[in-house]
Amino acid sequence: MKDIDLRVKLDAAKAARDRLKKLLDERQQIEARKEADRKREEEALRALVSKWRNVPKAGRDAYNSVKRIQARIEIGVNQAQYAEVVGQVWAEVKGFVDSPGGKEFGELTYVLLMVMEEYRSAAKFFHEELIVQTSWHAASVILQDADELMSTDLNEKVLAQRVSCIRSQMESKAKREPSRRERVNATESE
Repeated sequence: MKDIDLRVKLDAAKAARDRLKKLLDERQQIEARKEADRKREEEALRALVSKWRNVPKAGRDAYNSVKRIQARIEIGVNQAQYAEVVGQVWAEVKGFVDSPGGKEFGELTYVLLMVMEEYRSAAKFFHEELIVQTSWHAASVILQDADELMSTDLNEKVLAQRVSCIRSQMESKAKREPSRRERVNATESE
């Protein structure tokens, strides 16, 4: 009887040891996956930072031109000057947007287009003070995203969050707006 009790206890101990070993193996696998995920995330962040530290000259020029509108607004501008500056900057922004760099840096393209949409709206309704002020304020807020994208002082995680946020805005806008093909089809069917 003692031998049977001892054998049962020994078998139970072996089973417990095997379960513990299995749990330890699973934990090691989980830790290894976490470490691999962390390394992939770090590598992706480094690649993202590297990309944004190498924005093409056309992108930097377009960004700086948009900032020039903001500076002109701050010092004061009449309707004729404003329309002229917006037109010049629009040409520069459009050049970047249509370039391969504009496609590669879609987040910057999106932000610059949104800012220019506000500035162009203000130019169109320059005689309506409330519209102009609202458009200028909206452009200033949107331009903060571009400021962060172009900043060399931004840390990796903040940059990744900003890019992710802008991508979400882009996707949301794309879902709300009909595609170019849909707009053409709608006008053709009318």
